[in-house]
Amino acid sequence: MTDGNTRQATARGVPGHALLRTLAVLAAVVLLALLAVFNQVKARGLAWQEQHYAAALHQVVQGAADAPAQFRPLTAWTLVTLWRTSETLGLPRPCGLALVLLQLGIVIALFLLLLAFYRHLGIPAYAGLLGLSGLAWGMTFWAQETTLALDVHLELLFYVIAALLILRGRILWVAPVALLAALNRETSVLIPFLAIAAASNKGEAAVWLPLATCGAVFAGLRLVYGPHLEPVGPHAPNAINVVAVLSIVPLLAFLNLRAWPPMLSLFAWVLLPAWFLGHLLFGGWTDTSTLLLPQALIFLPAALSVLTHSGRAEGSPHA
Repeated sequence: MTDGNTRQATARGVPGHALLRTLAVLAAVVLLALLAVFNQVKARGLAWQEQHYAAALHQVVQGAADAPAQFRPLTAWTLVTLWRTSETLGLPRPCGLALVLLQLGIVIALFLLLLAFYRHLGIPAYAGLLGLSGLAWGMTFWAQETTLALDVHLELLFYVIAALLILRGRILWVAPVALLAALNRETSVLIPFLAIAAASNKGEAAVWLPLATCGAVFAGLRLVYGPHLEPVGPHAPNAINVVAVLSIVPLLAFLNLRAWPPMLSLFAWVLLPAWFLGHLLFGGWTDTSTLLLPQALIFLPAALSVLTHSGRAEGSPHA
């Protein structure tokens, strides 16, 4: 009788416990996002971001920017729309407010979706939060040498959404994600290849739709704005910041490749060689913000999988 009452009490307590856990995770995500964004804005100051970064994005909207910025209009359109809306509402410092709100919104959404992605790979929520804390820490270092890089954050957001859709078998839905991602940055071209690799043995015709969508957007942008734009030359990233952003996470990730979830290994084979080689060959290695995607999408979940696997192995009984 007592055992039955205990079980009933425990069952009644589960929803409340789940709610508290969800609220705790949400609070942690918001705090980590606030930490990252605050330090990113503080690195050069909001006035600098308004004067230089927001002004550069406004040039993109006007069609007066250089390559490759002119071929990355989605972030500029979004920021200027939010900026003008803030002005219409009479909000104080509308440009700076738009920058901070957009960056904060993207980072919060990114962290929540990364947690969902990690959970789909079998990584516990609290371990995922530990990984996000490392990611937030790394974000504050590359901000020392760059703008707020809204497009880099947004690109990672699209990659994570696409990865979640692929894990859930929703290949067809990757196409609209690829469309938006292609309007944001040309380096999103690898999103369709993640879908192709994941569904290569299923014979789905829809798997080629994201690639066709990306190709159409890339071609359309260059037809609209023309091939005559002068590219801006890259500068070498700060080596100290490279180490600070990545830390020892890649080393931990490669300690035990057998602990990697199979889909994560597939994503790594498709993404990592092309990402690093492409940035080196085509001048995209401009600052350490380019490390954000491989760190969040591959290295962190791999390292967390290795550590989780090691913990289970140490806790198992010996023969």
